[in-house]
Amino acid sequence: MPIKFWSCLLWAACAICSARQALALGWVFESGPPVQSVFLNSVEYNQLKINAGWANDDPQTMMFEVKNPLPGAVFCPAVQFTEKSGKSLTKELRPKLYLPTGSMRRANVSPAEKEKIKSYVLVCTCNKPEQGPAICTGN
Repeated sequence: MPIKFWSCLLWAACAICSARQALALGWVFESGPPVQSVFLNSVEYNQLKINAGWANDDPQTMMFEVKNPLPGAVFCPAVQFTEKSGKSLTKELRPKLYLPTGSMRRANVSPAEKEKIKSYVLVCTCNKPEQGPAICTGN
């Protein structure tokens, strides 16, 4: 009989402690307004500070340095190229760029043949609230 009593008491104490920890951590998991990941519009994209070019010793590797002045984090996983022939292709950035507000990161794409590339556009997204102002949010 005493073992059952202590066992029940132990389970009750664990349940209370778990509930208190969950409440204490509630701010971490607090849900805010729903957001969605969307492509940057042209005004937002033009605000990014993008330096791009080919490595001096390697005309197959295109390098990017991107700074994010937007009010929310930006994610750039790829680059879309237009070749001189008119063909479009998308290549993955390595590493993919996650840019919190005010940060700067570097990445590259290889192979990206300098003689064939006419133009490029970074493929970037940010989180925007589903309702309210349509600005990038979060870090």
